Amino acid sequence: MQTGKAVTYVDERGISHAAIVTAVWPGEYGADKEPGINLVFVSHDEKKTDDYGRQTERRSSVVHRDAQKAHGNYWML
Repeated sequence: MQTGKAVTYVDERGISHAAIVTAVWPGEYGADKEPGINLVFVSHDEKKTDDYGRQTERRSSVVHRDAQKAHGNYWML
């Protein structure tokens, strides 16, 4: 995994977002031995629109779906 790579982020509500990796944290998680990452994505919330368009949102220390026991808040390729 590397900074700038495109991934899919699934938020806490189960909504998928196209996302970009902004940082990769050392360590290996899950069956695929994927790292934790920080990422940025375009908000799906229409209320988060301004003169520049839809705002971005960030998440940090997001684990791969194989390492996430809860529904949502994970990344996958």
